[in-house]
Amino acid sequence: MTRKLDEPDAEMTRAVASFYERHPFPGERQPDADGLLLMRRVASMIADARHEAGPRRLRLLDAGCGTGNTSVALARTFPALDVQGMDICGRSLDLARAAAQDAGLENVAFAQGDLLAGPLPAGRWDIIVCLGVVHHTANMERALGHLAQALAPDGRMMLWVYGRHGRYHHQLNRRLLALLLKDETDPTRQVELAREFALDTGDGEPLSDLYGFVPGRHEREQVVLNDAWIADQFLHTNERAVDLPEFLGMIKAVGLVMHEWLGEDTSGTRLPPALAARLDRLPEQERLCALDLLLKPRRYFVEARRKGGWPS
Repeated sequence: MTRKLDEPDAEMTRAVASFYERHPFPGERQPDADGLLLMRRVASMIADARHEAGPRRLRLLDAGCGTGNTSVALARTFPALDVQGMDICGRSLDLARAAAQDAGLENVAFAQGDLLAGPLPAGRWDIIVCLGVVHHTANMERALGHLAQALAPDGRMMLWVYGRHGRYHHQLNRRLLALLLKDETDPTRQVELAREFALDTGDGEPLSDLYGFVPGRHEREQVVLNDAWIADQFLHTNERAVDLPEFLGMIKAVGLVMHEWLGEDTSGTRLPPALAARLDRLPEQERLCALDLLLKPRRYFVEARRKGGWPS
């Protein structure tokens, strides 16, 4: 039996749930590069399972599924996959169920649950997908521990969390906006003012800080159309960004290892040849730390496993 949440963690969990009741996420959003990468990786996992164990249905948990975009896309793309979406927000789940019904899907189901509240069924899922979720929980380590317990012994977990180095300037912008809006209690007005901040501060500097490049005016206007995205990026109740050593320490503490760092060029070719050669001679953990400082990623998208994997 898991121990009861400390009151500060319980209070923050209630605040996060309330935030998503006001701003169901992700709402209407087109797939991004990481979403396409996820689809390819899940397809590979299904192919591997068929090769290793013969035909069988794999079970996938979308932990923190929100409005169900990922769950529905996976269930539609892979009919032989049984998808379970779980989220803390009832309003988001209502939208997810409606989307699955509209798509005529029978291989996806949704349930309300809290990653911090207690252990999930042990070893139940072959694949766990948890994208942009644990960094909003009151206790990342506890959430990761419950997910690890739920992973099958030979299962694979896809995790996506915010990177401290790449989000540094964005975090400053969030703190600035929080000061400017501390007396505004209307959620709709908060979103309106956050949109103006993102779009019209300087020449769209907050969006440049977030993306790492200067988008054109038309691009900026398209980005800020989604109220849920504006709220999630600029107004969220709780957000914790980590660096790679901290993140690796968290997953190691719950019995996982990082098998692959996805969506980043980890070859070191951005360095001059002499320094790239020195990078390659570092022990693997030090090499990863050096790459983290070089790449300054805005997010870590990793595949983690219980056994084997990289690094050791």
